[in-house]
Amino acid sequence: IVFLGILGGAAWIGFLLFSPMIGKATPKLTLRIEAPDTVAAFEKITLKVAYENLTSQPIASAEIRTNFPGEFKLEKATPEPTTAPGSWLIGSVGPGESGEIELEGRFMADPRARIFMQSIAKYRPANFNSEFQDITTKTISISGSKLEISVESPTESVAGEPMTTKFKIKNNSDASAENLILETKLPVSFLVTSSEPK
Repeated sequence: IVFLGILGGAAWIGFLLFSPMIGKATPKLTLRIEAPDTVAAFEKITLKVAYENLTSQPIASAEIRTNFPGEFKLEKATPEPTTAPGSWLIGSVGPGESGEIELEGRFMADPRARIFMQSIAKYRPANFNSEFQDITTKTISISGSKLEISVESPTESVAGEPMTTKFKIKNNSDASAENLILETKLPVSFLVTSSEPK
């Protein structure tokens, strides 16, 4: 009887200690990257990193970091990064509250590339001492380009006679294309005697 009494008392104490946590949902800050699935290289696009507190518990502090791939050129961020490039200190997020970070830029990538973007949210709920995190990724396919390349060359030529071939690049975007490199695959029988630019 004494042994059962001790067990019963321990169970009752445990109930009193942990019952305040029963029925409380752990606050969760969710992330998602809103972006087109396919874009053209050098095309200006707008991406959004959206966040939302889906529970009835407040978030005390939150920070969002976005890892930009090397092919992405960020031109504008709203709001601007606060703690470091690609990092935003959001602060508190109330129950059901949501927000977004808007990013404008271009992908300077191969027209057949697939780009991966990642955002990470680190946050601490108001009623927890531990830090939580949520991670989201987005895959974007590069199809086509705002840069066009055309070739002008005679349809016929005589062996040994000089001929001129021109490669023309047209930029159809509204931004300058810098540090471009043109790689050509010429026939083995074609001997380059001069080029402009070199």
